[in-house]
Amino acid sequence: MTTDVQTSTVRSKKRGILPFVRPRRNGDMSAAEFALRDDNLRDFIENAAVGIHFVGPDGVILWANRAEMNLLGYEPHEYIGRHIAEFHAEKPVIQEILRRLSAGDKLLECPSRLRCKDGSLRDVLIDSNVHFDEDGKFLHTRCMTRDVTESRRTQAALSQEIE
Repeated sequence: MTTDVQTSTVRSKKRGILPFVRPRRNGDMSAAEFALRDDNLRDFIENAAVGIHFVGPDGVILWANRAEMNLLGYEPHEYIGRHIAEFHAEKPVIQEILRRLSAGDKLLECPSRLRCKDGSLRDVLIDSNVHFDEDGKFLHTRCMTRDVTESRRTQAALSQEIE
């Protein structure tokens, strides 16, 4: 049995825009099985070990999962609805990221530094692309943020030992 899925987003007053995955009914699965699959996918995304967020074409954060906010120390109301550049330590880096995404580029392991609520910086690698509608309109980014701060610090310490 195969099941195709249709992805879209839904708006939540509390959490902004949320990912929504809806299996296309192929006649072999019950409504309860579809609902369970949808619940499992939502749980997977919301509780993923890696940060995930959506940013609109204007640069405003539309949605973020728990890992993203925990990484930076923010609550949803402090993060969602603000411009992504507010959290990037180096403005030219986020400007280039947004430019490339607007041009339709796919980013893999793009290095950046994010500012946490407590003022500390986290080194991250960003994987992102844009969700465009059928007419080519930029709807939002699909971004995954991996914290590499500790590995960068370890690499720096090893480099100093070698010198």
